[in-house]
Amino acid sequence: MKITKLDFKPMKATNLVNLKDLKDGKHWKSEKKDGILCIASSEGAWSSLGNPITGISHIWKTLPPGNFFLGELLIEDSYNDYQKRFNLTSGLVRNKQIEMKKQLRLHIFDIFLIETPWISRQMQLKYLLQHSNVQIVEQTPIDTKDIKSLKIPKNSEGFIINEESAFYQEGKRIKEQIKIKQCQTADLEIIGWEPGKGKYKDTIGKLVCMYKGYQVKIGSGLTDNDRVMILANWDSIEGMFAEVKAMKFGETSIRMPIFVRLRLDKNEFSID
Repeated sequence: MKITKLDFKPMKATNLVNLKDLKDGKHWKSEKKDGILCIASSEGAWSSLGNPITGISHIWKTLPPGNFFLGELLIEDSYNDYQKRFNLTSGLVRNKQIEMKKQLRLHIFDIFLIETPWISRQMQLKYLLQHSNVQIVEQTPIDTKDIKSLKIPKNSEGFIINEESAFYQEGKRIKEQIKIKQCQTADLEIIGWEPGKGKYKDTIGKLVCMYKGYQVKIGSGLTDNDRVMILANWDSIEGMFAEVKAMKFGETSIRMPIFVRLRLDKNEFSID
């Protein structure tokens, strides 16, 4: 039977604040792939919200039956700008032309096995995906003392650190899996917009978003193309989520918020 809506909530990583928050044990490092989160099986592919991702049968038809794999969809390219890479990937995922979508590759980092430790799940990936049209995210061991001093390359969003004995906990944010990012970001619901001034008087000046029950207005970071595209598609964009970076996320306000991009794969507030 074809699955039209997947009832599955991916596990979430915790943002690293203090090394004391790390769970004891052996840790492994991987690059944080900044793509569109994808849950895939031999029957199809779905977003983190459970909605079908169409046009990528060249990926999921090569997967072995009986399992659900978790990964990031990314355009196959050599772009050094990870934000540009994400925008191109997002555009391809929305594109209805199947030939265009053949540029997408799935970078798998986990398999949905509840009672299996992380290190054993990684071994399963290598065994099961030998003949599949996917890439397995490379994992390298790292000493706990070296984690805080990790340097994030300019063309990377950051790193994911996994504790090897950790079990998969569906829908939960766990400390056995942490992320180290270039900067802190938040996903905010878009509820409105304000017209601009000067050259922007006929288009969007600022987006109005919700933050912890308060309205915040964000204009910095919006390109001319962003303003035109959002206004032209407002009926479908209202209620969607925007990724925002800032100097500081406070209790009721955000200091110097900057629009990063729309997030089609998000449907709830979060700070990462």
